[in-house]
Amino acid sequence: MSTTARTHGMDGTLVEPDWPPLTLAEVRILLGQFPSCGEPIRILSISPRPFSAASVIATRKKRVFVKRHHRSVRDREGLLEEHRFLAYLLGAGAPVPRILLTDTSETAIETGEWTYEVHEAPEGWTFMGMRSPGRRSAPWPMRTRRAGRWRCCILGQRGSALRAASLVR
Repeated sequence: MSTTARTHGMDGTLVEPDWPPLTLAEVRILLGQFPSCGEPIRILSISPRPFSAASVIATRKKRVFVKRHHRSVRDREGLLEEHRFLAYLLGAGAPVPRILLTDTSETAIETGEWTYEVHEAPEGWTFMGMRSPGRRSAPWPMRTRRAGRWRCCILGQRGSALRAASLVR
């Protein structure tokens, strides 16, 4: 794995990230709160996604996807709302990864200026070979069917509307 972290820039090129990449020492402290994970062994890949630091991590028990957000971009309250929505979608059969729970059943952890979340990492999934955000999408009929399934899941959700959150403050 390359140790040089790059992120997708607004023009589709890879640029220096705004946040430092995750470290094994940092992930070890975080995953100590997630009993289903086990001890982290190695950082397998570094995500090029903008506005966060994220990596697929190999642990003694399984592979996980760890994301760290600056609190000015994503806070605990906002992540908890997203996690409830993802749980709803998962329950409706949508292909979304599970969000893992801490030993106190939390899904979003705030530490200092950072907010963390830990997801299952589907088998074989890494960030290697990811292209820019402008990559070609699936053929039109496939996109239409997928959008229809997601629309049904979203419209089927009961409860309050999602809170709008700005990425730039």
